Amino acid sequence: MTQKGRTTPHQRSEKTAKAIRAMLADGLKMEAVKRYTGLSFNTLKKHYGKEFESANLKPGKPEHKPTGRSRMLVKFMKMNGETNEKIAKALELSTSTLTTHYEEELNHAGDQLNAEIAAGLAKNAINGDKIAQIVWLKMFAGRYEAKAPNDNAGAADDMAAALAKLAEGLPGG
Repeated sequence: MTQKGRTTPHQRSEKTAKAIRAMLADGLKMEAVKRYTGLSFNTLKKHYGKEFESANLKPGKPEHKPTGRSRMLVKFMKMNGETNEKIAKALELSTSTLTTHYEEELNHAGDQLNAEIAAGLAKNAINGDKIAQIVWLKMFAGRYEAKAPNDNAGAADDMAAALAKLAEGLPGG
């Protein structure tokens, strides 16, 4: 209802107060309560301030809770050489929050991920994957091979050498 273009003033109701108390008990902040009730900040403060005071709301964002996905993201970004500042920005965190909640991932990302990959490689090699077996032997058993006849692996080296030679003849090369 409007009078001269104005809406009627809000009247506090116990039903709305109960709903607000339930939302606050579920951890919602004032912004979310505002959105769900359709009431302005001023109206919420004026009519339901006691509910917000008794909820002991902390100012600012709620405390960050790492997830498995965010931990994996931090590991991969750190392994790829990203700075803590870039990782924090990607997760929309401060660098302080990042280092507080992801200290293990930041300090040991490479070690943990390499161990997981090596375990997967070993499992595949044991299960008969020929490529995994070759990689395992080359990396961990010290069996480095010279170019084998009819091996296409040498073709990539030959192509790289040819491209390097060609680049020498180009201006600025």
